[in-house]
Amino acid sequence: MVTSALTGALISLGSSVALAQTTVTGNVALSYQNLTNEGPASQKAKDFHGMGKEAQINITNKGKFTNIGVDYVAGFSIEMDGADYSTNGTGSATVTAAEIRAVTAENTYIDLVMGKTIVSFGADHMPNSEGHGLAMHVGYGFVGGDGVSNTVSSISKAAGDPYTAFGAGVIYNADVGQFSVRYIPNADGAAAANDIFNSAAQASTGNAESAISVGFRGGLGVKGLDLQAFKHERKLGNGLDADGRALGLRYTVGALSAGVQELVANAAHSDNTKRVDTTRIVGVSYALTKTISVGTSYAEETAAQVGIGYNLGPATVILQYKDAKNVGMSAANDGQMWGVYTNLAF
Repeated sequence: MVTSALTGALISLGSSVALAQTTVTGNVALSYQNLTNEGPASQKAKDFHGMGKEAQINITNKGKFTNIGVDYVAGFSIEMDGADYSTNGTGSATVTAAEIRAVTAENTYIDLVMGKTIVSFGADHMPNSEGHGLAMHVGYGFVGGDGVSNTVSSISKAAGDPYTAFGAGVIYNADVGQFSVRYIPNADGAAAANDIFNSAAQASTGNAESAISVGFRGGLGVKGLDLQAFKHERKLGNGLDADGRALGLRYTVGALSAGVQELVANAAHSDNTKRVDTTRIVGVSYALTKTISVGTSYAEETAAQVGIGYNLGPATVILQYKDAKNVGMSAANDGQMWGVYTNLAF
């Protein structure tokens, strides 16, 4: 319930908004993967093959606050990955709070646009260090061998960046690239209470400490260069901070691209010690034609990946093979996987 005074303020604000434009976009992705484990029968029993899916809707509204001369962009996405709504990844049919947040907090934001400067509020929207795209040019997912021996790869996906948590930040689009700074008051995933905090409790917003992130992404004015540099720190409330950084670059000359990434996460553990987790990835790719590209990437753990991509305009088809060793830092976890992925955007 909104009080009458606040309602009046909202009506007043609404009357100063110029004609807005709302757009709806989305995508549907389907995939198949076959994974085999090396080793004794106990490892072979963990082989699997099957389908994966993602369906996402993006709603965006653009307009202008005419009384202050500021443009705005606001929106949200609803993302339904295969495991987000049916199981929690362990075979249980119980849907966790984290999985509900993954569906409902995807790319939720309000941006105030003032020339080259953007003041942004929301989650999973501002520039961040998630992904291996600077080194893994042709492929889907991440370089690591997730799923081998039912284990998640220790190869870092985001250097511990809490980019899915709600916060506020500033983006500046300079000629040399995009600078950003982001503050997160509570870095507990995408935890958020309802808008008026009705029946709210500590569990509604999470019980984590704050985090801050600074970053840069751009080409420094150099044709073919894509450079990334992010640094973040997160308070843990036990006298320790968890921090991380992500550095990377990709350089393209004609049809040939080469890239390298380093993701470092200084993670704190229950014994109040810190462990440095470092991931280094290198990759190359080549565009055979305007629609067909091939690429390969390699990361420490050890994981090697090869991909072939076919661009069909609104759709992309990718064939991929991975050979993963020591997944999850265990010498017993070796395996191979191949698959096909297709994504149709609309």
